[in-house]
Amino acid sequence: MDSELSDILHDCYKDTRLWCKTFLPDIFQRPFCSMHDDMIAALDDESIQRLLVLAPRGWGKSTLVQKGWALKRLAYGDTRFYIPISCSAGQAKLISEGLKGEIEASPDLRKLFALEKDDGSWAKDLWRVRSELMNTDTLVMPRGSHQQVRGLLQSRFRPDTIVLDDVEDPESVRSEEQRLKLKQWFLSDVMNSVPQDRPWRIIVIGTILHEDCLLLNLKEDPAWTVVEMTIADENLKASWPEYMDDQKIAAVRKMCESQGQLDLFYQEYMNQPMSPEDATFKQDYFKHYEESERRRESSRWENILLVDPAKSVKPDSDPTAMVVVGCNWTTGDLFVRDVVNARLHPHEMYERALELAGHYGVSAIGVEVTSLNEFIVYPFMSAMRESGMLFNLVELKARGKTKLDRIKMLGPLYRSGRIWHNRAVCAALEGQLLAFPKSRHDDVSDALAYMIEMFEIGGRYHNLGDAGYTSEERYQELEKEAALPPVEDWSVA
Repeated sequence: MDSELSDILHDCYKDTRLWCKTFLPDIFQRPFCSMHDDMIAALDDESIQRLLVLAPRGWGKSTLVQKGWALKRLAYGDTRFYIPISCSAGQAKLISEGLKGEIEASPDLRKLFALEKDDGSWAKDLWRVRSELMNTDTLVMPRGSHQQVRGLLQSRFRPDTIVLDDVEDPESVRSEEQRLKLKQWFLSDVMNSVPQDRPWRIIVIGTILHEDCLLLNLKEDPAWTVVEMTIADENLKASWPEYMDDQKIAAVRKMCESQGQLDLFYQEYMNQPMSPEDATFKQDYFKHYEESERRRESSRWENILLVDPAKSVKPDSDPTAMVVVGCNWTTGDLFVRDVVNARLHPHEMYERALELAGHYGVSAIGVEVTSLNEFIVYPFMSAMRESGMLFNLVELKARGKTKLDRIKMLGPLYRSGRIWHNRAVCAALEGQLLAFPKSRHDDVSDALAYMIEMFEIGGRYHNLGDAGYTSEERYQELEKEAALPPVEDWSVA
């Protein structure tokens, strides 16, 4: 083998992306996105034994793992006993047959690695492939969920590479009994089938279908490395525009909304599951308006700006959230007029907040100061002085045990139909509310929840009305309010 070819093979071994583009160009025609980079980096890190990949359907996760990465492991002899698992034995066999098809169809694979049938035939239930270059044999055995995996042993080798691909389906996750059975099978059979005396890897890939599904349980387990991909960010900006751009994403969301199935959009594309019967906030609660239609009426609204600053601008931290709320005290209706949901440096946050405050003519700016205090208030006041724009600045300190308690207090206002969303800006807010209390981020919904505290400080009260809000529910909410600490020591500029 010449040195140039040797270098190519060495580079492909280190980088699954390069391997896929070099040996499987017909499959991987689209460019990878940054989220794929995270997934590939985790797959290529042999120190990661337990890897969970969460991605929307159609995202190419199965193709990347079950064809690209799996073929690389077979070619380089990194696995001696490979088990692809899916929700049924039939589906697992289809994955396995696809792997065979790529080996047979690729002249490069057969020429460079001499991948070939070990015994001249490939059965569907169990087959062996040999890499002459690496002088290794690998056994491949597709299995369906709940089929026997534990105790398998072939030629002294136990399964060392197991990939579970969509082991849950929408029907099975509906049953608590089925969810429990799958978890027990996974923990007892799958996790105990790997060898103890040599390296092994278990990869789980799929889409979260239920708030108590196996994948979500693994996501919350610190022993697992998690790569999470969504079709877009919370502001519906495409993560992989070559596959689906902003306009297509907005169209899909609108279609789901029009059919009363907005929760399915966030489940299938954003990995945010919530059973409709258990949801605190439901799509039916969201009422929409157009700013242009309310322009004359809005001149009589009192507007407030709520700011929930981010503690940092790191990618895994909550973004800075700002919400402009218009209050019609005559009717008691509240209008979410504008939303900012972005990772901003401090000076950018002050500039954006003052821009919003000036545009909407707010009567007060409420800023959450928990754990930040003078690091937020003093610079904010300095920024106002420098800009020549002076507003009432209200310090908001967290009330209740957690932010979930604050957000939950929005429930009565939504159920009574008092809150209206500007359709053009509220996608992130609605996504967080629909996934509550298991949304990945809750910054926008938490910022909105502070309006209740702002109203109390300002002495603004209104009737919640009777729509969808029973006397018993009112009494329960009053009990919760009574349990909260009183408002004290507020500084008002």
